[in-house]
Amino acid sequence: MVEMIVALAVIIIILAGLISATTASITRSTDISIRTQATKLATNGIEFARNLRDQDWNEFYALSGSYYLSNGELFGMWEPPAQNGVFYTILTFTQGTPAAGQMTVESRVTWTERDTDKDIILSTVLTQWK
Repeated sequence: MVEMIVALAVIIIILAGLISATTASITRSTDISIRTQATKLATNGIEFARNLRDQDWNEFYALSGSYYLSNGELFGMWEPPAQNGVFYTILTFTQGTPAAGQMTVESRVTWTERDTDKDIILSTVLTQWK
């Protein structure tokens, strides 16, 4: 009888460990998937800025400050667009850094995950190359 109780306790402990490990694995997998999506959106923001530069340097260089990026359009920070799923993409343009004739572009993607604000930030320096 004692052996049966001990065996049952061991089985319960093993099952609890397996369930806990599986839950942690699923949670981590979801976190990685969300972070991968955010990184792709941040990369798309940098590519969007490169395309703006390639179309018209003067118009691009006139940009200054932060803008929301949604569906291929820039929106002022005072008029946030609808969220792209759970994400917001914010592009920040800083003229003349690190040198005159250059523009630093920061692409920040933000989201909330389990009541915690998260973000991914990519940055590049663009110049008038044409």
